[in-house]
Amino acid sequence: MNYKPFIAIIISSTLFINSSAFAETVKVPSATSKEISISDKVLKEKSDLEKIKKAVMLKLEIPQEFENFTSSYYNYSDKETWSLQWSNQSYNYSGEYKYVQAVVDKSGNILNYNKYVHSPYTGIIRKLPKLTAQKAGELAKRFAFLIRPDLYSELSFDKGLKNYLLEHNGNYSFTFNRVYKNIPYYGNSVNITIDGQTGSTLSFACNWSDNLKFPDAKSIIGIDAAKTLFQKNIGLNLTFRKKYLSDKNENYIAYIPKVSDETLCIDAFTGGLTIDNIYENPFARNDRNSIDNNILKSNDKVALNLEDIKEIPQIISLETAEKNARSMTELGLDKAYTLMDFSYYKNKSTGSYTIMLNFGKTLTKSDIDKNISDEEFKMILEKEKYSTQVNVEIEAKTGELLSFQSNYRYNRSDDKESPPDRDKALKIAENFLKKYKPTNLKQLEYIPSIDTGTANKKDKYIAEQGASTINFVRVINGIKFLDNGVSIEIDPVSGNIKSYRQEWESINTPSLEGTITLDKAYDIFYKDIGFELRYIAPFNNPYPEKGTNNVLQLKLVYALDISKPSCIDAKSGKIISLYNGMPYIEKGNTQYRDIDSSPLKDKIIEMENAGLLFNEETFRPDDALLQKELVYLLLLLKGQSGANSLLLDFGQQTLDNMYRYAINLNIIKPDEKSPDRKVTREELIKYVLNLAGYGNIADIKGIFICDFEDKDDISADLKGYAAIAKYLNLIKGSKFYPKKNVTRAEAVDVLYDLLKNER
Repeated sequence: MNYKPFIAIIISSTLFINSSAFAETVKVPSATSKEISISDKVLKEKSDLEKIKKAVMLKLEIPQEFENFTSSYYNYSDKETWSLQWSNQSYNYSGEYKYVQAVVDKSGNILNYNKYVHSPYTGIIRKLPKLTAQKAGELAKRFAFLIRPDLYSELSFDKGLKNYLLEHNGNYSFTFNRVYKNIPYYGNSVNITIDGQTGSTLSFACNWSDNLKFPDAKSIIGIDAAKTLFQKNIGLNLTFRKKYLSDKNENYIAYIPKVSDETLCIDAFTGGLTIDNIYENPFARNDRNSIDNNILKSNDKVALNLEDIKEIPQIISLETAEKNARSMTELGLDKAYTLMDFSYYKNKSTGSYTIMLNFGKTLTKSDIDKNISDEEFKMILEKEKYSTQVNVEIEAKTGELLSFQSNYRYNRSDDKESPPDRDKALKIAENFLKKYKPTNLKQLEYIPSIDTGTANKKDKYIAEQGASTINFVRVINGIKFLDNGVSIEIDPVSGNIKSYRQEWESINTPSLEGTITLDKAYDIFYKDIGFELRYIAPFNNPYPEKGTNNVLQLKLVYALDISKPSCIDAKSGKIISLYNGMPYIEKGNTQYRDIDSSPLKDKIIEMENAGLLFNEETFRPDDALLQKELVYLLLLLKGQSGANSLLLDFGQQTLDNMYRYAINLNIIKPDEKSPDRKVTREELIKYVLNLAGYGNIADIKGIFICDFEDKDDISADLKGYAAIAKYLNLIKGSKFYPKKNVTRAEAVDVLYDLLKNER
């Protein structure tokens, strides 16, 4: 009896197949379209609507089944747009709902386009695309030309094709930025999503401004002069950096641009400093190292109960902790404040203990305005019981202040001294550190605001609106440790300290031996990262103002290329991630130095580029796969870790978090946890199919026939898994070799085939 159809029926009845694309071959004649609902405003302009509708249908091919048509009209700031939608049915969501939607201006230009298929199943695990990135990029360029030929000549494709995003469902997302006379402007762009399986265009979004004025580049300073000014006024710092996403206390040495909250640039006309107003780096999301990993670093603090506290030696009492907090006069914790609640915590990553104290003060009229009426005060009191809450964090053994945060309310109606300027605020912060953190102060350096003109305006705005923030960075042996330091907020009205926060830890200082020179670092930045001329929107006026004919005057600047991380390893000179110090690898390349002779090289590179493998410099394809490594890979396939490869040290915190997720996802059972155990082929298949949702089926006894030649060697409770694996073509050949340890390369082969599987 052939059991494959039987297996297929069982599988398909339990798991739905997700389809995100549909045919684009037949146009619907406008005469047969059903106009279900058109707003009154659109009815008044029905002739315009028909013209726009026809113009759109000349560019988009609408499937014949999309008989329902709806439209909406918008007029925002004298900009008229229509939203047109064709769908296969009304909004009853019965069956599979599909639609094509386009937002169009009055000239018939398509501003946004979306194709949607509603399905009850949205994907259990990641998918790998059938299309190559090169082919998908060609289709995206073609669509951009077909849908907006008027913009095509002003688009730059080079960086966008190299820095695509591969989405969880295997689709490609490309961002192409605007250029003017070959000079990029990242404030305008188009984004196109291509279905990785079919090549269909799923979305088009146009972020474009017609009211921009691009200054001519004829009289700008030369690039060499700009580099000299960059080195003088911005420059690079040799810094210590912490390896985030690592349980261990590891650090590395890197060259990065000097500390600044914004992207500083060189004005191409004056040579002065200016700030890039770019809202979001369109390329940052595509760095596989740039996304935080919620598995590896979650739940660092563990709450302790009173019984736990009794077992810990040298823990200070609650009374002592409260006394220490109240003794710090700057916190303002007088008798009016009540200790509302408290908690003890253990920090798993450091092994230290902390006490969190939460104080509150009942609201009074004088906190608001002594002239306020009783009725007004009652209304405020209904919304807000406490005028101030102060949260204080104290080291539970030494009593040292670690942080505090307050929401002090000050009566703005009272006469007060003029608010503190930056120098006064700095003095207040330094005095606080001298009093409570004298040892730390010796290793702290104030981070001044860099004078760009616009930066000063921003400082003034922040001071007027909230608090003046004074930041210090830790300096060890003359080198800044950017991940350690202190931040203090000063209230601009009262001059009181609103908050104190510190990042401070023991550091194993990396050796400076073999560090490249600063001149060499500049050469690498300019050559490998890039120093480019580009347009930016002015920081203090990112949008056109009334009375200026709605024209925005752009600025021309020199700056580092934003498509790569602005960070290089101070010893190797390689471009690295700011988050974990691992090498930056462009799409299509590999960091693995040991896979050239592997027959699975292409699969390994494709999985690596999708962010689904280990972020290490060697892959070790012939090494036995350990259970903890398999669990990590399966979680990447699930998408639980941000779907990107990260430095993995398998410290205890990492292991605890990984296995907690894996157990909750029914990938592995608690009693099967054995991180350093070598994985056999049958165990690999079991955990892989559990991830994919086949576990409940595979565990059913007596319905599968396993026809591998070595079926008797397969564990009795895993024969269902073996049968499904053969049906899905995850195991090839007539023998299974169930007890054989699987290699890292063999595991990639199975995972790759699973992600490509269509059954």
